[in-house]
Amino acid sequence: MIDYLKIKESFYENGFAKVEKVLSKKKVNLIRSEINKIIIKKSKSLKPGEIHFAKKKVNTIHVLNKVSKFFKKLMNEKIFYNLAENIIGEKMQPQWVQLFAKPAKEGLETPAHQDNYYWCIKDSKTVTFWIALDKVNKTNGALYYYNKSHKLGRIAHQPSFAKGTSQTIKKSVLRKFKKKHKIITSASPGDLLVHHGDVVHGSSKNLSNQSRRGISIWFKAKKAKINRTHLSQYKLSLKKQIQNIYYKN
Repeated sequence: MIDYLKIKESFYENGFAKVEKVLSKKKVNLIRSEINKIIIKKSKSLKPGEIHFAKKKVNTIHVLNKVSKFFKKLMNEKIFYNLAENIIGEKMQPQWVQLFAKPAKEGLETPAHQDNYYWCIKDSKTVTFWIALDKVNKTNGALYYYNKSHKLGRIAHQPSFAKGTSQTIKKSVLRKFKKKHKIITSASPGDLLVHHGDVVHGSSKNLSNQSRRGISIWFKAKKAKINRTHLSQYKLSLKKQIQNIYYKN
């Protein structure tokens, strides 16, 4: 049974919550299989910015629901609606599904950031679900959160030039967070992490022999408004970084 009250309390108090065994082993295997099909059949046709590689292996794909009916159906499953609407207290809409593969020995770092810095939703009426497809711990690039950092609101970012995560918070700002507030998570296949749009989070490189696959599903409130000024600023930064990474002579 999912304890909706406990999840909601942790979401607003700490900025994130963990829910164990949300998806069955069978469902996790189906997800893994569909990801493998996409990588084999469609990865070469994806545009720069839609897919990123760590050396030769896929590190991230940001358009799973656009290239797969399976993932479009997955993000519309009732369990995610129920969780998102219980947390935000409004009608919610799924926006997309992304893969964060972080392959063994070469998985890229995800620099510390706030999701809503990208999405620019007013009042941060968003929910991110991150679902583990492998066993995840600090040795293979688990997510970390700065506990209660969502209470600081929107924090200034700068271009990261990192593939798949174009923005990051300045290290001088991160140093102000006490180390004891950095929580490194762990998860088993099928476990779910849900986090606030303003919580500061990231993950380290995966230099282990174990892959660290996970997918994220993003929901926003149906009536939520977008800060167009913030969004334009972000898109301009993203465009410049994609040009620098992929088209620089």
